[in-house]
Amino acid sequence: NVKLSLFKGFILDNIFIEDQQKDTLLYADQISVIPKGFQVNFSDMSLKEIQLKDVYFNLYEISEDTLNIQFLLDAFSADKEKESNGSFKINTENIVLENSCIAYKTIDTAQVNGINFHDLFLDSLFLNIQDFQFTDDISGTINLISFNEKSGFQLKNVSAESLLINPKEMNFTDLEIV
Repeated sequence: NVKLSLFKGFILDNIFIEDQQKDTLLYADQISVIPKGFQVNFSDMSLKEIQLKDVYFNLYEISEDTLNIQFLLDAFSADKEKESNGSFKINTENIVLENSCIAYKTIDTAQVNGINFHDLFLDSLFLNIQDFQFTDDISGTINLISFNEKSGFQLKNVSAESLLINPKEMNFTDLEIV
């Protein structure tokens, strides 16, 4: 189900993306994107809000150092090489992820005590980031990140006045973790 408005954005319901192994890569109950005005340049987008509800993202290794999402990364990198006008940029006032799950599994999934970083499952994932910018860097204000990990670890609230992530650094100002 797709609801589309030139000025109000779009809402996609029941989105399902399958990987090449015929497994779920992504399922989203609802994805909503609200633009800031009329967009003509899709490589430099300004959005009012991106909202994702009840998302399941399933990421796993299909062979050593190759993830099930590699076919999409290859497709987009091929498109990027064709572009001559520079990199993709996105700015949004608000990103919201509600009641979602992320699974990540490597080939090496030996049992460990505590969090197994080779076999993660985050559920009840909530995220709210304001003034998000994705260029060569990622920046914004973290209002909330919370989740439960299958080992029993719970992250109740992460917030930061500002975040900056790039290939050289991860910088958080006034980071609070509960």
